[in-house]
Amino acid sequence: MDALLVPSLAILGTRRSTGYVREQPARFATDLVRAGWVVTSGLARGADTYVHCGAVAALSASAGGRPGPVAVLGHGIDTAYPPENARLASQIMECGAVVYDYPLGVSPVSDHFPAHNRIIPGFSLGTLVIEAPRWSGALITTTYANDQGPQVYALPGPVSSPASEGCHQLIKQGARLVTSAEDIVMDVLRSLAMMVRSLPSRQGLLRPTWRATGRQRPQFAIKFEQGVKDRSATPIGPEAWVIQVLRDASRPMHVDEIARACSNPGIGDCRDPHVA
Repeated sequence: MDALLVPSLAILGTRRSTGYVREQPARFATDLVRAGWVVTSGLARGADTYVHCGAVAALSASAGGRPGPVAVLGHGIDTAYPPENARLASQIMECGAVVYDYPLGVSPVSDHFPAHNRIIPGFSLGTLVIEAPRWSGALITTTYANDQGPQVYALPGPVSSPASEGCHQLIKQGARLVTSAEDIVMDVLRSLAMMVRSLPSRQGLLRPTWRATGRQRPQFAIKFEQGVKDRSATPIGPEAWVIQVLRDASRPMHVDEIARACSNPGIGDCRDPHVA
């Protein structure tokens, strides 16, 4: 269950195995896992598979103690689909979570997958689409994400590639263009800070538990292997309060709890400490 309590990003894309979709989902999943996040996806061929493979490999290379990815199925858990992902599903069960909306014995049929797409963004603080054609099923998931609230992100591709038409369409419609996991994490931090700043300060709100529990803290801190410089080490403004609460917490915290903790005057009201 730890995988469902840690900040999560949904990553989706085409089922076709192109060079772009073999590389990019694994890159984003690896960097997010290293930053302490969980990735959520389906378990279909193509992008879903590469997301989970990247996450599992990153966990294996880490010191351990972090929750693994979340896979959402469109059939009963007793069915392995596609068959070649049976071992991958077992690995996810060991370190993360496999979520299903159908009882045992239900086979994977095409009508089930649009319905299961509504669950994927429900676990996540955002939804990233990587290489999706104009009529891709991943775009159905972004419709649910828009209804549920999480921000939609899109990775652009070659303008001449039909496989990226869906991503380009999303960007035209307001999805945020990103090129790295750092872009997403920093955007989520800014959104949290804005939400916290809009809350009234009240006494008697739930505070984080400061006592050590012996479990590894979920890290929002931006410490990617490449491309990150000093600008992420000393944030200013409301983001500084959010990061401080996350660093001091000794357990996973829900986004609403972070907002309440920051709005408590005993912790900080998320005003810019550099402005009088």
